[in-house]
Amino acid sequence: MTRKKKQRFGSDSNLTDDDEHQMDLIKRVLYADEFRNFLQIPNILAEMKLMKETILTLQQELEDQKKKVKELEMGQKDSTGLKKNTENSAEIKERNRSIGVSNISEYESKFAHERNVADVANVNMVFRHLDASALPVAIYRLGQSRSDGKPRLIKVVLPSSASQKEVLSKAPRL
Repeated sequence: MTRKKKQRFGSDSNLTDDDEHQMDLIKRVLYADEFRNFLQIPNILAEMKLMKETILTLQQELEDQKKKVKELEMGQKDSTGLKKNTENSAEIKERNRSIGVSNISEYESKFAHERNVADVANVNMVFRHLDASALPVAIYRLGQSRSDGKPRLIKVVLPSSASQKEVLSKAPRL
């Protein structure tokens, strides 16, 4: 094979027929639609751009979700604090409408219901003696039975703090 050198116009280099043939093949391959379709460079670039946008969106959503979780955790901590305050305020309200009655003997029975009925009757006698206008909402003994024979304190819950004040103002009559 002989190589013929051709001189091209406007070109400083001399190419042989083989070189020119190879250049044509390279151009055909590079510019062929089949090659572009095979590589699908525009599609790949578009997909990469879409993926980058999706990743950025997901990262932003993740940050938003982290913020929401922190807010919910803070709200949960606050709500437990609010529940404690609410419980405390409920306890305070009950305390403001309760009185303790001592030295009322305990009825001796093996049945709790009979003991409760006796306590209610005894507290009602005390309220009748005081001429109290309000009836108790709840009556119960505090603590466990004592071994020394002393009666336990009876807690009496009244309907309002005004009722409590009325009963306490009449307590010196006892």
